[in-house]
Amino acid sequence: MTALIRAAALQGYDTAARSVGLSVQAQLRMAGIPPQCLQEPESFVSYAAFIRLLESAALLGHCPDFGLRLAQ
Repeated sequence: MTALIRAAALQGYDTAARSVGLSVQAQLRMAGIPPQCLQEPESFVSYAAFIRLLESAALLGHCPDFGLRLAQ
């Protein structure tokens, strides 16, 4: 069974990703998250995909605290 979370967890992702020089669309595609999830906070995304997205953003954006920045 795949664990799911609300896409609302992605709120502010686009701003945070751009602030560290990342392409939002490329990162979402890499993680397997449909781009429309940024506009549909009540939809669901895979928890594993969400974690991949955060880890990738932290690594490629040279920002180890990316997840904390997103949470702010």
